[in-house]
Amino acid sequence: MARQLSHPDGAPHFYQAYGLEIASPVPLPELVPGGTGSDVVIRFASVTDRPGRDAYSELFGDRIVVRYADIGTFAMRGGREVWVDAHPGAREAEIRLILTGPVLGLLLHQRRVLVLHASTIDVSGAAVGFMGFAGAGKSTTAAALHAHGYPLLSDDLLPIDLGDGLPMARSGFPQLKLWPEALVAVGGTPEDLPRLRSAREKRARRANGFQRASLPLKRLYVLENGERLALEPVSGAQRVIELIRNAYASYVPELMVESWPFEQCSAVAERVAVRRLRRPARLGGLPDLVRLVEADLSQEAD
Repeated sequence: MARQLSHPDGAPHFYQAYGLEIASPVPLPELVPGGTGSDVVIRFASVTDRPGRDAYSELFGDRIVVRYADIGTFAMRGGREVWVDAHPGAREAEIRLILTGPVLGLLLHQRRVLVLHASTIDVSGAAVGFMGFAGAGKSTTAAALHAHGYPLLSDDLLPIDLGDGLPMARSGFPQLKLWPEALVAVGGTPEDLPRLRSAREKRARRANGFQRASLPLKRLYVLENGERLALEPVSGAQRVIELIRNAYASYVPELMVESWPFEQCSAVAERVAVRRLRRPARLGGLPDLVRLVEADLSQEAD
């Protein structure tokens, strides 16, 4: 039987994130309260189908199932339902971390929304995203710009809606996930903030400025390590390749068998300028990075 996590009032809790109305049996304080829960329902239930021994995820018909050995198994069905089969020793904060991150990212994919692995800020009413693999500095770069007064739009997930004009970036929730050294570099105090997972040092920091509305996507930066700070344009087919590489669903290869994610990546690449942003690992150079991005955004897109 699935482990049940209790909540104080016995009633569902309602939230909004990434354009979704979410109903949860437990509080999810990271998210923005409100809504009707009409899009997504989270419940605690046994998940009988599980990924193979060495697999992180697997498809079972219309369900995506992901497994975290020390947290639990999570099943997403049809972009509307989430089943949580929690490990007996899992902390509630760790379950929330998976629900508000990978689960929502994969659920959006089930709803045929392109999701990039990126953190996003609001610059004068337009969305600017920083893409990259784990450890590339997405959250750190967004936090550096946020510390200079730019509102946060989302951290780690960038869902994109396509229309007749510029693609629209959906708003997430007002939290950044940062390592202690990155927190110190942007003026934070790690000791005052909760750990995301008990065995790791990464902390959750509430954003002071947050944009709740969807915004037109103005620019995407591909973050890479480099000996010195540098920007270079990404053009042509390489734009599409970078978007596909940084599609959130690409971490679950079985999800990239349909044509629509590739078509949406191509449509975004046609309308949004992409830059490669190389940055040294040292965090003392973050003010220079902020100035470089600001200068680039002041220029017309190619």
